[in-house]
Amino acid sequence: MIVSSDQVSALRQLVRQQQAQQFIAWIVQHASLIGTMPEEVALQALAAARSEADAAGIDTQSRLFAYALAKALMPEMTGPQYLLALDAVFDGPTDLARTLLAIKARPNG
Repeated sequence: MIVSSDQVSALRQLVRQQQAQQFIAWIVQHASLIGTMPEEVALQALAAARSEADAAGIDTQSRLFAYALAKALMPEMTGPQYLLALDAVFDGPTDLARTLLAIKARPNG
């Protein structure tokens, strides 16, 4: 069976759409802690996280979602916030959202 590049592209697009829907649902699960987040903000953060995922070594969907949440909560992260956020993404604390909110409150680390 030969798969065309158009078919591969369509499949990738479908995966991205499903992932976006799952991320929105994940954000809703954390709404009691982080508050409501406009879908547009969440999707922009997910897109930004996707574009940086390879460079940051983000290799799983759970890490991608965690990093996207960090990007949504702190779109202009300071250097210390970035490092603390990546630590949280890779260490996978039990309460990731609370950890990211604590990082957001401390712009200088």
